[in-house]
Amino acid sequence: MSARGEKSDLRPGIETITEGQELKRWYWRKDELVAQAKALGVKTTGGKFDLLDRIGHFLDTGEKDL
Repeated sequence: MSARGEKSDLRPGIETITEGQELKRWYWRKDELVAQAKALGVKTTGGKFDLLDRIGHFLDTGEKDL
């Protein structure tokens, strides 16, 4: 968010994302998703959408298994 409380259109670093909805708002390369999944300790297998779902679920619930 900007200083005025508006959402920015500049893509944040993936490591700064704290909610699944915000994660899914942006385009991520698969290698970025794999690296973030490793950092969070969630499974790194599957396609981009599998990784997005898994990471988003973890961010929202704290559960590592979807």
